[in-house]
Amino acid sequence: MLSQSGRVKRILVVDDEATLIFFLKKDLQEVEDNFFVDVASSGEDALKKLTYHRYDLLITDLNMPGISGFTLAEVARSMQPDIHIVIMTAFGSQEVKDEASSLEVDGYLTKPFPTAQLREIVSNILITTVSNDVTNPIGHNNS
Repeated sequence: MLSQSGRVKRILVVDDEATLIFFLKKDLQEVEDNFFVDVASSGEDALKKLTYHRYDLLITDLNMPGISGFTLAEVARSMQPDIHIVIMTAFGSQEVKDEASSLEVDGYLTKPFPTAQLREIVSNILITTVSNDVTNPIGHNNS
């Protein structure tokens, strides 16, 4: 099934657990034919990818060595104001939910979560949303 806009939707999944990002990537690629799923194993790696590629959705773990998921979300939003953000955490609390809310993230998942819950959040965000053209790297214009 293709999303309503018919164009490729780019998702960046960030987590320091290699096994988790492997399965998340595999699962998300099965949601829609036109989902391109990229992965990063750290916040620093994610920032490099965000510098060169535009993404429709950032799914990030909260607690990682180096840059936290909240810091990554703030920087990603400053680099790409239209990016949607989902925070994942195994350490959920009301304080964490409040911080996520203050950052205006589009979704919040407490690990472990059923893959159906992730699929539903991603589908609601990307299938019903028309985002900017992602064919051009950030800062480059083909005109």
